[in-house]
Amino acid sequence: MKKITLNNLKFIASMISLVAVGSYFYFTYKPPHEPRQRTAFRDLKCPDAYQTKEERDVAFQDFVDYYYEYNPSGSLEYLADSRKEFYIRHDCTEALKRLDDYESGNIDPETEQAVQRVIGDTFSQ
Repeated sequence: MKKITLNNLKFIASMISLVAVGSYFYFTYKPPHEPRQRTAFRDLKCPDAYQTKEERDVAFQDFVDYYYEYNPSGSLEYLADSRKEFYIRHDCTEALKRLDDYESGNIDPETEQAVQRVIGDTFSQ
């Protein structure tokens, strides 16, 4: 039987440490996600022109991002005014009708909750 020397123990300990550290990083490291490419402002459409809720949400987030990029100290009230102006310029008749209903209080509770959720999600970031 071979005699275990101090050098052999150091080698074995360093190999075990190397395997442990390598395994830790292999199983826990998550590469950073590629940032999402923002839609060009000129390519934003009326909310009803998007096929899915996810597309509408992404487009709205892009609108908000552009707004605060060019108006860093802008308020929520001015953001709402800018969104309404966007609807008017792009002839978003359905969105304008929903906005008018919301502003006049003619809105069902489910839709009001959805609006509050979107506002909360957008501005809690």
